[in-house]
Amino acid sequence: MAANRRLTPMAVGSLAFGSLLAAYANLLASVQGRGIILIFTNTLNSDCTISLDGGTTDSLILPAGQGLVLDLSANDAEFSGTIQAKRGPSGASTVGQINCSVIRVL
Repeated sequence: MAANRRLTPMAVGSLAFGSLLAAYANLLASVQGRGIILIFTNTLNSDCTISLDGGTTDSLILPAGQGLVLDLSANDAEFSGTIQAKRGPSGASTVGQINCSVIRVL
Protein backbone atom coordinates (compact mmCIF):
# COMPACT_ATOMS: atom_id res chain seq x y z
CA MET A 1 0.00 0.00 0.00
CA ALA A 2 1.43 3.36 -1.01
CA ALA A 3 1.71 6.23 1.45
CA ASN A 4 -0.93 8.94 1.18
CA ARG A 5 1.57 11.67 2.06
CA ARG A 6 5.32 11.85 1.61
CA LEU A 7 7.61 13.48 4.13
CA THR A 8 10.07 16.11 2.94
CA PRO A 9 13.35 17.00 4.67
CA MET A 10 12.90 18.58 8.07
CA ALA A 11 13.41 22.27 8.65
CA VAL A 12 15.75 22.67 11.63
CA GLY A 13 16.83 25.72 13.60
CA SER A 14 18.47 26.59 16.91
CA LEU A 15 19.44 29.62 18.99
CA ALA A 16 22.16 29.62 21.63
CA PHE A 17 21.59 31.23 25.03
CA GLY A 18 23.46 34.42 24.06
CA SER A 19 21.11 35.02 21.12
CA LEU A 20 17.93 34.99 23.22
CA LEU A 21 17.10 38.53 24.26
CA ALA A 22 13.97 40.39 25.38
CA ALA A 23 12.96 40.83 21.71
CA TYR A 24 12.13 37.95 19.38
CA ALA A 25 14.80 36.38 17.13
CA ASN A 26 14.24 33.95 14.26
CA LEU A 27 14.42 30.32 15.30
CA LEU A 28 13.18 29.11 11.90
CA ALA A 29 12.57 31.68 9.18
CA SER A 30 10.00 31.16 6.43
CA VAL A 31 9.18 27.47 6.87
CA GLN A 32 7.96 26.35 3.47
CA GLY A 33 5.54 23.55 2.70
CA ARG A 34 3.03 22.00 5.02
CA GLY A 35 4.47 21.49 8.50
CA ILE A 36 2.52 18.83 10.35
CA ILE A 37 4.71 18.21 13.42
CA LEU A 38 6.65 20.83 15.41
CA ILE A 39 9.34 19.59 17.80
CA PHE A 40 10.92 21.91 20.40
CA THR A 41 13.72 21.16 22.88
CA ASN A 42 14.89 23.64 25.47
CA THR A 43 18.31 22.90 26.97
CA LEU A 44 18.52 26.41 28.43
CA ASN A 45 18.69 26.95 32.17
CA SER A 46 15.68 29.29 31.95
CA ASP A 47 12.28 29.38 30.28
CA CYS A 48 11.87 30.40 26.64
CA THR A 49 8.93 32.11 24.93
CA ILE A 50 7.96 30.88 21.45
CA SER A 51 5.95 32.72 18.78
CA LEU A 52 4.39 30.79 15.90
CA ASP A 53 3.31 33.91 14.00
CA GLY A 54 6.59 35.75 13.45
CA GLY A 55 6.78 37.50 16.83
CA THR A 56 3.30 39.04 16.99
CA THR A 57 1.91 36.72 19.67
CA ASP A 58 3.49 34.83 22.59
CA SER A 59 2.28 31.36 21.55
CA LEU A 60 3.82 29.24 24.32
CA ILE A 61 6.35 29.22 27.12
CA LEU A 62 8.72 26.26 27.10
CA PRO A 63 10.14 25.60 30.58
CA ALA A 64 13.88 25.13 31.12
CA GLY A 65 15.08 21.65 30.25
CA GLN A 66 11.80 20.62 28.63
CA GLY A 67 10.70 19.47 25.20
CA LEU A 68 7.41 19.68 23.34
CA VAL A 69 5.95 17.89 20.31
CA LEU A 70 2.96 19.51 18.61
CA ASP A 71 1.25 17.05 16.27
CA LEU A 72 -0.80 19.43 14.17
CA SER A 73 -1.91 16.66 11.83
CA ALA A 74 -3.94 15.09 14.65
CA ASN A 75 -6.38 17.98 14.22
CA ASP A 76 -5.94 18.22 10.45
CA ALA A 77 -3.89 21.44 10.86
CA GLU A 78 -0.66 22.58 9.22
CA PHE A 79 2.06 25.16 9.84
CA SER A 80 3.99 27.44 7.52
CA GLY A 81 5.68 30.71 8.39
CA THR A 82 8.30 31.95 10.83
CA ILE A 83 8.97 30.60 14.33
CA GLN A 84 10.66 33.01 16.71
CA ALA A 85 11.97 32.76 20.26
CA LYS A 86 12.92 35.13 23.09
CA ARG A 87 13.90 34.72 26.70
CA GLY A 88 11.07 33.76 28.97
CA PRO A 89 9.65 35.42 32.05
CA SER A 90 12.32 33.83 34.26
CA GLY A 91 15.07 35.98 32.67
CA ALA A 92 18.25 35.43 30.69
CA SER A 93 19.95 32.05 30.27
CA THR A 94 23.63 31.38 30.88
CA VAL A 95 23.90 28.00 29.15
CA GLY A 96 22.13 25.86 26.54
CA GLN A 97 20.05 26.46 23.43
CA ILE A 98 16.54 26.24 22.03
CA ASN A 99 15.99 23.86 19.10
CA CYS A 100 13.09 23.47 16.69
CA SER A 101 12.36 20.93 13.96
CA VAL A 102 9.41 20.94 11.59
CA ILE A 103 8.35 17.73 9.84
CA ARG A 104 6.75 18.61 6.51
CA VAL A 105 4.74 16.76 3.88
CA LEU A 106 4.38 17.26 0.16
